[in-house]
Amino acid sequence: YDFEGWRDFETFMHTAQSLGFMVLLRIGPYSCGEWDFGGLPAWLLQRRPHMRIRTWDPNYMTAVTRWWSVLLPKVRALTYSSGGPVVMVQIENEFGSYGDVRRAADR
Repeated sequence: YDFEGWRDFETFMHTAQSLGFMVLLRIGPYSCGEWDFGGLPAWLLQRRPHMRIRTWDPNYMTAVTRWWSVLLPKVRALTYSSGGPVVMVQIENEFGSYGDVRRAADR
């Protein structure tokens, strides 16, 4: 994962805080429909074209777990209770509007 240069997440959060902003953070895995592929990396389907995104598909959940294992320690240090600007974390946007997550195949 690349957090260098323009991807320097922690510096961005500290800059927001220095300007007096509180942060409502969408960490994904799916961020929003306004981003290409909802903010998911395109390589997910390049590596596993049959992966069912935004479901309980084991391949998808493995990718999510890897991402969160890197990102969440950074987020935790930036939460309001830890002295940072992050007051809310949203883990999924519009969950349930993509496919039927109640199906057994998605659990």
